[in-house]
Amino acid sequence: MIIVRSYNPAQHGHSVRSPYELFADTKNEVPETGTATKALISNFPGGSIPPTTLLITGDWNIAQLGTDDKWSWIDA
Repeated sequence: MIIVRSYNPAQHGHSVRSPYELFADTKNEVPETGTATKALISNFPGGSIPPTTLLITGDWNIAQLGTDDKWSWIDA
């Protein structure tokens, strides 16, 4: 299951920071795109998932959504 871990809609000047941070139990359950990810989140509070959104898994895999709507996983 993928959920919204935090939501902070406040804008800070000219920040391009996403107001969302997402959580998934595992990396394997995360689709390749933000659009497909949004479809799995019940009661998503906004339009689309914007670029710069972070997604963290239960075992600390971290991804950031790019402007191409694809998750980029950070290699630890």
